[in-house]
Amino acid sequence: KSLFQKELKGRILSMPAQSFANNMLMQQVALCAPNYQYSSVFSLGFETLCSVFLPPTCNTPENEEVVRRALYIGLGMDADQAKADSDALLSLASGKTEDELLATDEFIKIKGADFKYSYQFGAGLVRSYTQA
Repeated sequence: KSLFQKELKGRILSMPAQSFANNMLMQQVALCAPNYQYSSVFSLGFETLCSVFLPPTCNTPENEEVVRRALYIGLGMDADQAKADSDALLSLASGKTEDELLATDEFIKIKGADFKYSYQFGAGLVRSYTQA
């Protein structure tokens, strides 16, 4: 949380934006689990949740972006890479059937892994499926 606060550079968040940020940062427990494995599904869920919750709770698009990036930094992740991974997964999922989506390398990797579920990952699963 201290990395997140440092990246905000003194900006004050609305109560709903701070609640959202706290919820997202609480997922660091999942990221610290020994069986955590990064997936672009996580990033897609992260981006999806940010795009739903930040616009109505931040007073400017600039603040939305600052909060989004600060959240990634708070979780020890690269915001630009995660956004690129999210966009790539959306593109990959577009127009695919459920079976085609589940047959992609990303989903085969997930199926075979012992990994930790998170709120963001679940949102990414739903978003990738609805994009297909």
